[in-house]
Amino acid sequence: KLNAENDKALLDRAACYYATRSYQLAMADYQTILALKKSAYGKEAMLGQALCHYSLGQYGLAIHQCRELLKSNPKYLKAIEVLANCQLRQGSYLDAVDTYTSGLRLDHDAGGLYFGRSSAYFKNKMPEKALADLQKATQCSPSNIEYHLKCATVAKTLGKNDLVKAEAESVLKLSKDNKEAAALLQGAN
Repeated sequence: KLNAENDKALLDRAACYYATRSYQLAMADYQTILALKKSAYGKEAMLGQALCHYSLGQYGLAIHQCRELLKSNPKYLKAIEVLANCQLRQGSYLDAVDTYTSGLRLDHDAGGLYFGRSSAYFKNKMPEKALADLQKATQCSPSNIEYHLKCATVAKTLGKNDLVKAEAESVLKLSKDNKEAAALLQGAN
C-alpha cells in the first residue's frame, strides 16, 4: 500500500491506472494528490482528472477541469489541447479552432495541435484549411503515420492526387505494409 503523502508515487500509479483504462482508480489517486496541501503535482493531477473525464466521454467535466487549470496555468499546452479536443468531440468546431489556435500561438511546432485543428476545420466544412494544417502537422511530426494518412485522405477529397501520392509514399517508407497507404497510392495513380 502506498503512503498517501507520497504524491509522486500516487501520480505514477494514477498514470498506470489511466494507461490500463482503470479511470476511477486513477481519479481517486489524482484526487488524493489534489487534497495534499504541499503537493508539487497538483497541475498534473488536475490534468489527469481531465483526461479521465475525456476518456469516459464526460466532455463537460473535462472542459470545466481544463478551464480551472488554465486559470492558474494559462500556458499549459497539454491542458489547452485537452480542452480543444473536448470541444471538438462536443461538436463545438469553431471553439475548438480558437482553442487549438491559442495553443499554436504558444508552440508553433505542436503537430498534435495542427492535427486537432485540421479535424475541427474539416468538420466545419473547411477542407482547404484542414489540408494546410495537416501539411504543417506532418512537417512537425514527419514520422507520424496517422498525420500522413489523414493528409492523404483530405487531399484525395480535394482532388490533389500528387499530394495523395506523396503522403502515401511517406507512410510506406515508415511502414512498408500499410494497407491504407497502399490503397491511397493505387487510387491516386
